[in-house]
Amino acid sequence: ADAEATLTMRPGADGALIGPLDARLALTSEHLRTTAPMRVTSDGSVLRLVEPLNATWSVRPALVDALLGGEEGTPGTSLARPATLRLAADELVVPLNAGATAPLSVQVSLSGDDLTLRLPDASERTFTGLEAQVRSTDVAGQALITAELGEGGREILSTRTRIDNITDASNTLTADAATLTGNIELTGAPAALVDAFAKTGDLAAGFLGSTMNAQVRYQKLNASGGSLRIEADTPNVEAGLVGVVRNGRFVINRPAAIRVNRIDQSFGTRLASVLPVFGSITKATSNEPAVVRAERLAIPLDGDIARYIAELTIDPGTATFGLEVGLGDLLNPAQFARGNRLGDSFQPFNATMRNGVLAVRNLALPIGEFSIPAQGDYDLVKGTERVVVQLPTGMLAAEAIGNNAGPLGDIVGNVLNVPLVKAGPLGGDNQWKPDPGARIDGAPSGQQGGDPASRLLDGIGDLLRRGNDD
Repeated sequence: ADAEATLTMRPGADGALIGPLDARLALTSEHLRTTAPMRVTSDGSVLRLVEPLNATWSVRPALVDALLGGEEGTPGTSLARPATLRLAADELVVPLNAGATAPLSVQVSLSGDDLTLRLPDASERTFTGLEAQVRSTDVAGQALITAELGEGGREILSTRTRIDNITDASNTLTADAATLTGNIELTGAPAALVDAFAKTGDLAAGFLGSTMNAQVRYQKLNASGGSLRIEADTPNVEAGLVGVVRNGRFVINRPAAIRVNRIDQSFGTRLASVLPVFGSITKATSNEPAVVRAERLAIPLDGDIARYIAELTIDPGTATFGLEVGLGDLLNPAQFARGNRLGDSFQPFNATMRNGVLAVRNLALPIGEFSIPAQGDYDLVKGTERVVVQLPTGMLAAEAIGNNAGPLGDIVGNVLNVPLVKAGPLGGDNQWKPDPGARIDGAPSGQQGGDPASRLLDGIGDLLRRGNDD
């Protein structure tokens, strides 16, 4: 790289960030080139751009990999080929200390033609018409950000955001007090962009679908406060969240509903990993949609999973499912005579999230004439799981319990449950094991495992009572 610089600088006064300064800078390198020397001066109170900056920047894949690359073990976003951006700074005045002699003033722009990204789902998308600008307004301590991005000749992203309180009345920089007010509009944008910036592998794209329309509106927003409204419409999901930022978390201030219209095989398998009993679950757009209702939801802005709070009620609608490996082998195939389809008989269940633990409760999977009560605790911080199911003996294959023929077998099959537990590392090859002491929280005592003799007597008593009522 070739660079030319002329720098004259003297020590600043006590408390000054930068002392008196007069600098000229010209760059000619493989990646960054200025069209003319830029000049910056400072009197110790204000840093000022005297001669503008105009530069071309060749962005290399390694930089995008560093910014948007996936976490260990998850796919990330990469730059498929080098891209050229144009950077222009026509005005820049930055106060350096309290009582600065001039207010903040900025006019900076960034533009580019073709930017081809390889997204976490391995697809390549070429985005065009990048135009972004930051400029100060006539209001002290205020700036305006505008940006737009296109794909295939249409605009897919635009934003207009006002930043307030960048400086106080004495022209002192107050970054912690700055707030954002504005909106972001996405129209037919790749859902994988969410994964790219959130570094969530291909999770968002799997849940949302290939493209998304979304509106994000925020007012006086920063890490300490402000309001936020999110509305999204994708091939798979319709959602709306309204809330405020409090203590570094986005907290809904009214109940929210998320409608899930489609779950594909890949995402359904991942979803089933935190749903007791299920080995897979799929939903077609022709099925009755699932509805997730959130009474409480707090999402940490820093992504700290231990600080999530959620209280959800989940109505799965209709879907096709598969049982967990090992569990389905225990059941009598005749129980699947009507197919493996969830329908009206599958009642809503609950899920909560606190301290990094996802707890699933009140889940009862209907299969044939029976249902399987289940619950699960998934510690997403420690990476462990504990799942409990109660299998009615009437569902079990003959190889599992022998043949309970006749009226007595019918009674046993309907009143005696076999408690099974699966525990260990989340995602590990954990095996189902009988556990007579395992209980399902909140389930009636008649659905729990226990002493077979007393349970059998209870069943006979129920049969006699039904006979007396006829």
